[in-house]
Amino acid sequence: MASPALASTTHNASPDTAQVEARRVPGKSAAVYYLKGYSKDEIPGVNCLTYWGPLPKAMHDWGWNGPVHHAGYYKGDRNCNAKLAAKDQSVSIRTLGRELAWHIYDNYTSKGRPVKLIGHSMGGLVARAALSGVQRHERGFPKSLWVEDVVTFDTGHQGHNWTDFCGTRQCKDQRRGSSFLKTWAVDNPQGTGGTDWTLLSVDEFPSPDRVTRQSALGMNSNHFVHYKYFQANHGNLPEKVSGDFKFWYQRRGYPVRHVGQGASPGRMADLALFTARW
Repeated sequence: MASPALASTTHNASPDTAQVEARRVPGKSAAVYYLKGYSKDEIPGVNCLTYWGPLPKAMHDWGWNGPVHHAGYYKGDRNCNAKLAAKDQSVSIRTLGRELAWHIYDNYTSKGRPVKLIGHSMGGLVARAALSGVQRHERGFPKSLWVEDVVTFDTGHQGHNWTDFCGTRQCKDQRRGSSFLKTWAVDNPQGTGGTDWTLLSVDEFPSPDRVTRQSALGMNSNHFVHYKYFQANHGNLPEKVSGDFKFWYQRRGYPVRHVGQGASPGRMADLALFTARW
């Protein structure tokens, strides 16, 4: 059975899982970056420590003991210890990606230490922008990034079709067919030694502003996971850290597998950041 995520998109080659795993630093001591989503608010800003719900604490309980960075984009963001910008939604996703790339390079890559990235919604595109700029050798980006793993929660990798609230730069960057997605964002961008991507999506009631499954799973990856039957939604998918969930998943090159009672989205992120062999 072919994955619906892979059927409609032609992808570049993804690194072999064995190669990525062979270069992985063992254990759970790597720094983890939490990259939040887009704000529709007229005066944007959130508390980064509460945005993710119980996920950061759960990750710590599951053994992650390295530095934790919460990325902030807006002037109104609070408790964000990796402030990539302090303005509003006029800052491009490419710019946020560049600032993220330098934060990672200055604090970790330049010191020979790997990092892990978790992105929710637009946050996944910020991660993609950071790695794309480095891979493309764009001016203003660092020369390299050591990012072992990226997990994206319901990120619109192929864009969205929002129409009623899309006047800002960040919203336009996320629209299907935008110049950012068509000509700048690399499909499956890679860091030093290879980067293992895991894409998570979720069923939702049809609406004009939802991220479709095809978009959330619409980038080349080694791992695809789709949660079913309305047990979660776009907004709270990263907050689900316990319980049994229905989903299907696919590892590149293998058949789709359907699970009736399985790991929560948060637990799946933990697994994906820890190993490429799952």
